[in-house]
Amino acid sequence: VSAGVSWQGLLPAYFVEAGVKINSACYIHILNNYLLPSSSAALGPGYVFQQDGAPSHRSAETMAVLEAGGVNLLDWPANSPDLQPLDYALWSTWQTRVEHLVKQEPTGALTEERFKALIVQAGASIELQVVRDTLTSWAKRLQLCKGGQGWPLSV
Repeated sequence: VSAGVSWQGLLPAYFVEAGVKINSACYIHILNNYLLPSSSAALGPGYVFQQDGAPSHRSAETMAVLEAGGVNLLDWPANSPDLQPLDYALWSTWQTRVEHLVKQEPTGALTEERFKALIVQAGASIELQVVRDTLTSWAKRLQLCKGGQGWPLSV
């Protein structure tokens, strides 16, 4: 599952098939068919796109697609879950809501498609204020990380 977050809220979930390696070609497909159109629709022109330094995000092919699309890119280090709002807060909220919805399903009736629908429903149920509170804490997390010289945060 892939998703995005902004001051306007969460972008809907995007599903990558199980076992698919997120190489440059796959990531470019996700960018072109989900992340960039969804971000543009939600935020309008001039938004700043953040991604980490994963190899598929930083490849020459990916960077060419972003540049050709005129995307304003905020560079970000790889493996920085303490600074990724989805990682440090929102995925756990989303997961808790999915688990709650799954428990309400009849035993044995949960298909893959229904499970995906519940994931989308759970994401849509996360209130805008929860997202904004998470994003507001981001500046504090940056300062804590800077003060800790990049070591993992214990917040």
